[in-house]
Amino acid sequence: GQRCLTSLSRTTMAVWVKILAFALVALSTCRADEGFDDDEFAVASEPAAEVNVETPAAKDASVPASEPQAVPETRAKTNQTFVEQFMAEIALLVALMVYVVNYFYGSYVNKGIAVKFAESNILAMRAAFGKVGDDAGNEMICESSNEYVVYGTGRNLTRSLTLNLELLRRQDLIGMLYNTVMQEQDAVHVHLDLELPSPQPLVLTLCRADAVRRMNENADCRFFTSRVDSPRIKLPGTLTLLAENVEAGESFVSKAFLTQIEKMKDVINAVHVSDQWYNVNMLEAPSISSAEEAVMPQPRQVVSINLRFDATNPTHLTQLGNTVEFALALVDCLKGFKPTATMKAKADKSRQRYKEAYARAIREYETIAKRQESQDRKVLQRKKAAAKGDGALAKWEDKEQKRQRRKQAKSGTKMMVRS
Repeated sequence: GQRCLTSLSRTTMAVWVKILAFALVALSTCRADEGFDDDEFAVASEPAAEVNVETPAAKDASVPASEPQAVPETRAKTNQTFVEQFMAEIALLVALMVYVVNYFYGSYVNKGIAVKFAESNILAMRAAFGKVGDDAGNEMICESSNEYVVYGTGRNLTRSLTLNLELLRRQDLIGMLYNTVMQEQDAVHVHLDLELPSPQPLVLTLCRADAVRRMNENADCRFFTSRVDSPRIKLPGTLTLLAENVEAGESFVSKAFLTQIEKMKDVINAVHVSDQWYNVNMLEAPSISSAEEAVMPQPRQVVSINLRFDATNPTHLTQLGNTVEFALALVDCLKGFKPTATMKAKADKSRQRYKEAYARAIREYETIAKRQESQDRKVLQRKKAAAKGDGALAKWEDKEQKRQRRKQAKSGTKMMVRS
């Protein structure tokens, strides 16, 4: 069974529901205030009439009574219908209902797509791995209303296989409008973490032209690979090959490899094979921001696949049913890859340059860290001296200038002393 909607998705829906409900209440309150008439409840204050004691003769000669005062007219009733009077409230209520209905409908559609994907791949997962799913027995794990994961482990020479299904945010009405404008597609991210006893030196990427920039965000792809064009490599027209050199690309892209690519050519967005996977951008600041990161990590060997598909296209859905077989076939191609001595020499040289670049990054971090530590220590010492008085502060500054002069003398430079 699948887990229910996560608290994150529910919170998102609840926030929008509260916003629309608050707008509805606020508008209704304003409408009520508009119908309130202060004059209806105002008490007319008139000066008290003087009491005149009149004689009977005066009564006979009294002036005829004045005409009664006209009563102020009440507010005229409008001829608007109920819908016309509460048009804004009805519109907000309809928007609220549409958003809630779309949330549950989009979640239902995404779950249906995920179930179909899992059903078409779960048999291959069970056959290839000793354990599929989490400890609770869920083979397909629901991370959110549009994210599902199938996880497998327990296979020789393979640590794990992760199928991460990242669907469109159909449960989010605003997200659907964004997807329509940006022409986004559903995606499957496949990650194979390998542990081959003697991994061959190879970093290679096969991707669509619009995904080259995205793949270059990976440190190993950016540092080791470049675009390879060779008449001996016959790739589908939508795919581009990035490899360490032409020889490595021609050797790995064999007939068996192209056969597997042909089976998935309509949904492939990127295929990445690497023995130098670190999962971090190590050569750019602030890649090293702590002492724990200032250590050269051990590279991992991975096969990473990114698939893009249209959930309404039967061809795409059929090809997605071969996702697990495709990933395992790429591992077999990697096992059968035998680089020549020349290819190994080039690969070793590039990996040595990579280690040197990372070592330089470590040294730069350590230098900056030591300089910052020294500055912090000086600031603390100055504060302590200033707290003791002007004499202690002057003594500390004189001592610091002498230390700086000794340091400058050792480096062969002169210190400029302020007059």
